[in-house]
Amino acid sequence: MKLNKVLTLTGIGGFIGIISFPQWIQTDYSPVHQLMSELALGHYGWLMLIAFFSLAIAVFFAQQTLYSYQATSSLIHNLLKIAALCLVGAGIFKLGENTTWHVALVTLAFILLVFSMYLLPKLVLDFQRPFFTAMCWLLGLGATIFIGLGKNIIPIGLAQRLSVSCLLLWLVWLVLVKPTAKN
Repeated sequence: MKLNKVLTLTGIGGFIGIISFPQWIQTDYSPVHQLMSELALGHYGWLMLIAFFSLAIAVFFAQQTLYSYQATSSLIHNLLKIAALCLVGAGIFKLGENTTWHVALVTLAFILLVFSMYLLPKLVLDFQRPFFTAMCWLLGLGATIFIGLGKNIIPIGLAQRLSVSCLLLWLVWLVLVKPTAKN
C-alpha cells in the first residue's frame, strides 16, 4: 500500500510542478484570470498532457489506497477510476483542438471526484467518524463553491485553482490519513 501512496503523492506533485512551469514562463498568461487548461494553447502546451496524466495517476492510486481502508464498495472505486480515465481523456483532447470533449471530460472528472468525496464516509466504514466525514464533505463543498464563484465573484483562474486545491488536499489527506473504524 505504500507504493499507492507514493504514486498518488508523486502524481499530485507532478501535476503541480507541470502546471507551475508554463504559467510562469508564458508572459501573456494570467493564472488569476485564465483556466489551467488554457496553458495548452501556449508554447509548452504539450506539457498539459503530462499534467493531466499525472493527476489521473494520483486519482487512480488514491482509489487503490482505499482497499487498505476496507473499502469494499465497488461504487467508490469505479467513480474514482472513471474520474481518472476522464482526466486522461482531458489531456488527450486538449483545449483549442477538441474543446468540447476537453471541457466535458474535465467537468465529468470534477463531478465524479466531488461525488466521491461525498460518498466516501457513507460507503467506507473506516471513514464513518465525524472528523473524517467533515474533512470529506468540507473539501468537497469547498471545491464546489470555489468553482461556482468563478467569473462572477472572483476571477475564474483563481476560482479554479482554489477548487482544484480542495481536490488535491483531499487526495493527499486520503492517502496519508489512518482512519480507524468505529466500534
